[in-house]
Amino acid sequence: MSFLILVLLCYSTPVPAQKKKQPEKKQAEKKKSEKHAKPLGPEKPGEKKVADKKHPEEKQADKRTAEAKQPEKKTVDERPTSVCNCVMMKIQAQDTLGDDAYITYTFTVKNRCKEPVWVNSGRFGFFVNNFSGGRPRVIRDLLFVKRAIYPAFVLIKPGDNFDFKFADNPFDEYQLKRGNRYWFRFTYNNTTIRQPSGKHLNYLCKKELQRLVYIR
Repeated sequence: MSFLILVLLCYSTPVPAQKKKQPEKKQAEKKKSEKHAKPLGPEKPGEKKVADKKHPEEKQADKRTAEAKQPEKKTVDERPTSVCNCVMMKIQAQDTLGDDAYITYTFTVKNRCKEPVWVNSGRFGFFVNNFSGGRPRVIRDLLFVKRAIYPAFVLIKPGDNFDFKFADNPFDEYQLKRGNRYWFRFTYNNTTIRQPSGKHLNYLCKKELQRLVYIR
């Protein structure tokens, strides 16, 4: 009887439960992973970087910088070796002049350049010399008189001709005698004055054409 009671007591005595060690294992693994985790912050030299997307304004600035580095386009060459050689000029004038009469003369300008050319219409005129080369007596100076028949600048397109026609009385400027011959030096002289718009070429050149004229 006593043995039976002892056996029942052994079976009825509660055995203390063992603590679960699984949570402690997970906690240790968590600490280990945190220890070896890559810290957040600025990347060290040598580490692979991910390209950042640029703002549209930054891209536009880069584009302008690249364009600025490109070689500049050459400006229009207006040196005498270019424009003065590709614009041709001829003079037509009468060879006999009556006493106190007007002399008519025409400058024919042909543009053989590849671009349009501005010609200053107020820079045409003429000088008179004696047959021997001296200058006759000057009564008054009427050089480069402004004429209203043409605009200040005339644009001549490539391949086109333009006639500048004038009629002046040389007796208003010079004392010319009948029966004598004189050299009329017809000139174009403009080396500094440009057409204000700044577009196209300017004929900045000097040109002189001579004709021997007899005074009847």
